[in-house]
Amino acid sequence: MKKFLACLFILTIFSAFVFFVGWTQVKVPPKSYALVVSKTSGVSDKIVKNGEFSWFWQFLLPTNASLVRFNIEPYFSTTKTFSSKLPSADFYKSSTDSTPSFAYNFNFSISMTVTPEDFLELYKANKVTDQESLMKFFDSAADYIIQLAGNYYIKKHEENPNFHPENVRREDLIRAIQSYKEYPELEIITVSLTSCEMPDISLYNQIRNHFDASEYFAGKNPENQKTDNTNTNSGDWNE
Repeated sequence: MKKFLACLFILTIFSAFVFFVGWTQVKVPPKSYALVVSKTSGVSDKIVKNGEFSWFWQFLLPTNASLVRFNIEPYFSTTKTFSSKLPSADFYKSSTDSTPSFAYNFNFSISMTVTPEDFLELYKANKVTDQESLMKFFDSAADYIIQLAGNYYIKKHEENPNFHPENVRREDLIRAIQSYKEYPELEIITVSLTSCEMPDISLYNQIRNHFDASEYFAGKNPENQKTDNTNTNSGDWNE
């Protein structure tokens, strides 16, 4: 009887050890997720979530498996600035007594996220490898989105000088720039224009037409200069 109880005790301890080693969700902090990556099975399609039971036999083999933890809550949020000048803006500005900049400056606030399933696909595609690379992915996506948005606003303003970019709805902007073609995994929560500066198109055209009609200006047309586009940004991860 004593031998039986001893064997039962050892078996219980061993079973508890096996269970605990493969028990994964306790290793994931609240509001976080994890992928199981192992030498024997590669990347598991099952995402580990805190509070949702999961057990993986791969952890029973020493050094075989590891967890790639990531956090997508709260959303990634940042502010970005997109700037651009009309062709030969500096030349025309220096030729008038007024102080028009003939420049576009758009300040954006943007927030985004991905689903755990999309993070898995990004990981498999080697686009992200950990939390840090996910943040870089978000930041690159934000740069891309605000550049598309800025160019869209410029085009609309050049077509119609009375265009007001702040009146464009988020849904219409996303539909127009089609950023999902380059970043299909992203869920854009907000993309809002916080402030903007746009040039006086009428004054710009008057000055340009003046020089175009001038004999002195012949052969020195600054229109041959390249348009100056700059994309400046600053952002942070709101924890």
